[in-house]
Amino acid sequence: TNRNQDVACVFDGEVKMKAFVPQMNNIVIVKHGNYYTVYSRLKEVYVEKGQVLKASDRIGKASTNSEGVTEVHFEVWKNTQKLDPEKWLAK
Repeated sequence: TNRNQDVACVFDGEVKMKAFVPQMNNIVIVKHGNYYTVYSRLKEVYVEKGQVLKASDRIGKASTNSEGVTEVHFEVWKNTQKLDPEKWLAK
């Protein structure tokens, strides 16, 4: 993605976790019923645990590593089963 790009929630949900993990930077986990989305490698986070989000609400800002690569790590889970996240992204 682009440097300083905002990262948006892909579906309505509630922020279940906000944390910092070395090598992944800031992480936000959003619960959507039986589904969870995970957004990591965030430079900034705009949301708080327990906050209710709508699809397209801004979660944070993408980080850029020391080599100039800007990316967001995105995962989708149904309970404990990891799913293909591409199906959740707007085209």
